[in-house]
Amino acid sequence: MSEKPRKTRAKAVKKEKPAPTKPSARVVWTRPTGAPPAAMVRTRHSRGMIQRAGRGFSYGELSAASLSPQLARRWGVKTDVLRGSTLEPNVSVLRKWFDGAKKSEVSVREPSEKKAVKKRVVRKKKASA
Repeated sequence: MSEKPRKTRAKAVKKEKPAPTKPSARVVWTRPTGAPPAAMVRTRHSRGMIQRAGRGFSYGELSAASLSPQLARRWGVKTDVLRGSTLEPNVSVLRKWFDGAKKSEVSVREPSEKKAVKKRVVRKKKASA
């Protein structure tokens, strides 16, 4: 009988991790001035298509205006998750309002070394009989 070569596991090669880079600053947006714009939707009606105020902007309109849904909600812009349409008038209104926002960089503090914290010892009192 011929002996089969014994299977061995391949040794794991440790990869060197790159040195962590320290963030020097993070980007912060300031809210645009004025009230957030209202979204308009087109709906079918007995006399044809009409345009009326909608519940909020669709995610497609927010992304077309280069505005994240989280930031839009934080700034008070109403969003409508059920809508799937992207209307150009809504995108242009959002862009015009969003141009009032200012982008600034805030320096990030380096974390200080943790100080040794003394543990507080609590002693229980003996119960007197």
